[in-house]
Amino acid sequence: MNHENNPDLIGMAHALGSAIQNSEEFRNYEELRAKQDMDSELQMYVGEYNLKRMALMNEMQKEEDQQDEATVRRLREEMNAAYVTVSENPLMKDFLSAKETAEKMVSDVYAVLNFYITGEESGGCDGTHCEGCHGCH
Repeated sequence: MNHENNPDLIGMAHALGSAIQNSEEFRNYEELRAKQDMDSELQMYVGEYNLKRMALMNEMQKEEDQQDEATVRRLREEMNAAYVTVSENPLMKDFLSAKETAEKMVSDVYAVLNFYITGEESGGCDGTHCEGCHGCH
Protein backbone atom coordinates (compact mmCIF):
# COMPACT_ATOMS: atom_id res chain seq x y z
CA MET A 1 0.00 0.00 0.00
CA ASN A 2 1.13 3.52 -0.75
CA HIS A 3 0.92 5.52 2.45
CA GLU A 4 3.05 8.47 1.36
CA ASN A 5 0.12 10.91 1.38
CA ASN A 6 -0.79 10.49 5.03
CA PRO A 7 1.54 8.22 7.01
CA ASP A 8 0.25 9.56 10.35
CA LEU A 9 -3.29 8.51 9.52
CA ILE A 10 -2.18 5.03 8.48
CA GLY A 11 -0.12 4.77 11.66
CA MET A 12 -3.18 5.67 13.72
CA ALA A 13 -5.20 3.00 11.88
CA HIS A 14 -2.52 0.42 12.72
CA ALA A 15 -2.56 1.57 16.34
CA LEU A 16 -6.35 1.26 16.44
CA GLY A 17 -6.19 -2.25 14.99
CA SER A 18 -3.56 -3.22 17.55
CA ALA A 19 -5.64 -1.71 20.37
CA ILE A 20 -8.64 -3.76 19.25
CA GLN A 21 -6.54 -6.93 19.14
CA ASN A 22 -5.15 -6.23 22.61
CA SER A 23 -8.50 -5.32 24.17
CA GLU A 24 -9.88 -7.53 26.90
CA GLU A 25 -12.98 -8.20 24.78
CA PHE A 26 -11.01 -9.42 21.78
CA ARG A 27 -8.49 -11.42 23.84
CA ASN A 28 -11.33 -13.14 25.73
CA TYR A 29 -13.06 -13.97 22.43
CA GLU A 30 -9.85 -15.39 20.92
CA GLU A 31 -9.12 -17.45 24.06
CA LEU A 32 -12.61 -18.96 24.12
CA ARG A 33 -12.56 -19.57 20.37
CA ALA A 34 -9.35 -21.56 20.76
CA LYS A 35 -10.81 -23.51 23.69
CA GLN A 36 -14.00 -24.42 21.84
CA ASP A 37 -11.97 -25.34 18.73
CA MET A 38 -9.92 -27.74 20.88
CA ASP A 39 -12.90 -29.27 22.68
CA SER A 40 -13.32 -32.51 20.76
CA GLU A 41 -16.67 -33.36 22.35
CA LEU A 42 -18.12 -29.95 21.48
CA GLN A 43 -16.74 -30.16 17.95
CA MET A 44 -18.36 -33.60 17.57
CA TYR A 45 -21.72 -32.07 18.54
CA VAL A 46 -21.20 -29.15 16.15
CA GLY A 47 -20.34 -31.63 13.41
CA GLU A 48 -23.48 -33.66 14.13
CA TYR A 49 -25.57 -30.48 13.96
CA ASN A 50 -24.00 -29.49 10.63
CA LEU A 51 -24.60 -32.97 9.18
CA LYS A 52 -28.26 -32.88 10.25
CA ARG A 53 -28.65 -29.37 8.80
CA MET A 54 -27.10 -30.45 5.47
CA ALA A 55 -29.26 -33.56 5.31
CA LEU A 56 -32.37 -31.47 5.95
CA MET A 57 -31.36 -28.94 3.30
CA ASN A 58 -30.74 -31.75 0.79
CA GLU A 59 -34.17 -33.23 1.48
CA MET A 60 -35.88 -29.84 1.23
CA GLN A 61 -34.15 -29.05 -2.09
CA LYS A 62 -35.84 -32.01 -3.72
CA GLU A 63 -38.84 -31.40 -5.89
CA GLU A 64 -41.93 -31.12 -3.73
CA ASP A 65 -43.42 -34.37 -5.03
CA GLN A 66 -40.16 -36.20 -4.17
CA GLN A 67 -39.83 -34.87 -0.64
CA ASP A 68 -40.66 -37.24 2.16
CA GLU A 69 -42.49 -35.17 4.78
CA ALA A 70 -41.74 -37.72 7.50
CA THR A 71 -38.02 -37.52 6.68
CA VAL A 72 -38.14 -33.71 6.72
CA ARG A 73 -39.89 -33.75 10.08
CA ARG A 74 -37.43 -36.32 11.52
CA LEU A 75 -34.38 -34.44 10.24
CA ARG A 76 -35.74 -31.13 11.55
CA GLU A 77 -36.29 -32.68 15.00
CA GLU A 78 -32.82 -34.25 14.98
CA MET A 79 -31.24 -30.96 13.86
CA ASN A 80 -33.09 -29.03 16.57
CA ALA A 81 -32.00 -31.55 19.21
CA ALA A 82 -28.38 -31.24 18.04
CA TYR A 83 -28.69 -27.45 18.14
CA VAL A 84 -29.94 -27.57 21.73
CA THR A 85 -27.04 -29.83 22.71
CA VAL A 86 -24.53 -27.40 21.16
CA SER A 87 -26.18 -24.22 22.43
CA GLU A 88 -26.50 -25.52 26.01
CA ASN A 89 -22.82 -26.43 26.21
CA PRO A 90 -21.26 -24.07 28.80
CA LEU A 91 -18.15 -23.47 26.70
CA MET A 92 -20.26 -22.65 23.64
CA LYS A 93 -22.38 -20.26 25.71
CA ASP A 94 -19.26 -18.49 26.97
CA PHE A 95 -17.78 -18.37 23.46
CA LEU A 96 -20.94 -16.93 21.91
CA SER A 97 -21.21 -14.33 24.66
CA ALA A 98 -17.57 -13.31 24.18
CA LYS A 99 -18.06 -13.19 20.42
CA GLU A 100 -21.10 -10.93 20.81
CA THR A 101 -19.16 -8.63 23.16
CA ALA A 102 -16.18 -8.39 20.80
CA GLU A 103 -18.43 -7.79 17.78
CA LYS A 104 -20.27 -5.05 19.68
CA MET A 105 -16.98 -3.34 20.50
CA VAL A 106 -15.87 -3.44 16.85
CA SER A 107 -19.30 -2.21 15.75
CA ASP A 108 -19.03 0.71 18.16
CA VAL A 109 -15.60 1.59 16.76
CA TYR A 110 -16.98 1.45 13.19
CA ALA A 111 -19.86 3.69 14.23
CA VAL A 112 -17.45 6.35 15.54
CA LEU A 113 -15.34 6.14 12.39
CA ASN A 114 -18.44 6.31 10.21
CA PHE A 115 -19.62 9.41 12.05
CA TYR A 116 -16.34 11.20 11.37
CA ILE A 117 -16.23 10.06 7.75
CA THR A 118 -19.86 10.68 6.78
CA GLY A 119 -21.15 13.00 9.49
CA GLU A 120 -24.01 10.60 10.10
CA GLU A 121 -24.60 8.65 13.25
CA SER A 122 -25.20 4.95 12.82
CA GLY A 123 -28.32 3.29 14.07
CA GLY A 124 -30.60 3.86 11.15
CA CYS A 125 -33.11 6.48 10.23
CA ASP A 126 -35.90 7.26 12.64
CA GLY A 127 -37.47 9.91 10.39
CA THR A 128 -36.43 12.79 12.67
CA HIS A 129 -33.32 14.94 12.97
CA CYS A 130 -32.93 14.99 9.19
CA GLU A 131 -31.31 18.40 8.90
CA GLY A 132 -27.74 17.05 8.71
CA CYS A 133 -28.55 13.78 7.02
CA HIS A 134 -27.98 13.11 3.32
CA GLY A 135 -29.82 9.80 3.45
CA CYS A 136 -33.37 8.79 2.59
CA HIS A 137 -35.00 12.16 1.86
